[in-house]
Amino acid sequence: MLLKGLVIPVVDYGDIVYGTASAQNRESLQVSVNKFARIILSAPPRTSCTVLCNELRMMTLKRRRQFHLSTQMYKVLNGFCPAYQECKFQYKQSGGQVTRAVSHKDLEILRSHLKITSRAFSIDGAINWNGLPTQTRICETVAQFRNSYLCVFGFI
Repeated sequence: MLLKGLVIPVVDYGDIVYGTASAQNRESLQVSVNKFARIILSAPPRTSCTVLCNELRMMTLKRRRQFHLSTQMYKVLNGFCPAYQECKFQYKQSGGQVTRAVSHKDLEILRSHLKITSRAFSIDGAINWNGLPTQTRICETVAQFRNSYLCVFGFI
């Protein structure tokens, strides 16, 4: 697969960086990947991006970014990353009460009034992590986490 072998690895390498880009720039990158997919599959111009991705057995760029961010968050929260990344996140505190957020080990989400910082790793990562099912978060290894994520979101 030309697309998976040449294009996607380059896009994956930079997805942490371009993940903070504007929605318009991220969309133009997805459009480019869709064009490659249409050429490879000889698909008509109106073919849905979802159909193309399913045919090629790959995720959309947005879903790939979320997968990579989730995997990075797992590594950060389980001590597989440097301490400077770990200190960006805190689990929610209950103040003595047992709440759903505390029992599920949700992360505090820092609030910002600036639009650009709302896409920062410390905010986007916490939002992404809190959206994962508990059975995915409690995996013991990175490989188990990745498999659980892919199963939960229907990629296996």
